[in-house]
Amino acid sequence: MSTQQTFKVVFHIDEINKWDRVIANVNNLLKEIDPKHAKIIVVANSEAVKGYLMPEKHQALNNLTDQDVVLNICQNSMKGFEIDESELPNFVVIVSVAVFELARKQHEGFAYIKP
Repeated sequence: MSTQQTFKVVFHIDEINKWDRVIANVNNLLKEIDPKHAKIIVVANSEAVKGYLMPEKHQALNNLTDQDVVLNICQNSMKGFEIDESELPNFVVIVSVAVFELARKQHEGFAYIKP
């Protein structure tokens, strides 16, 4: 891959039991591409937003952000599950509507992956 190209991928997770798979998929992708030439985003909505509250996932998620992976959470889903912003780890970025964020990223040329 040329150093001028950016590899863009958005992972969508909406099921809490898929977090281990998503984390593994992102890590596998990072083994194949240089994070300096990639934009990787994970967008969580529906029940998967609760995954950001699970302490046992924090180290793995923090490791992803150390490699410039952006971790998004849907504000609408947060409201639905009564999650306050203060409960979230500092590495999580709130987006107002996950489905819009996913559509926007696809419009921007991101590959869409839903494990």
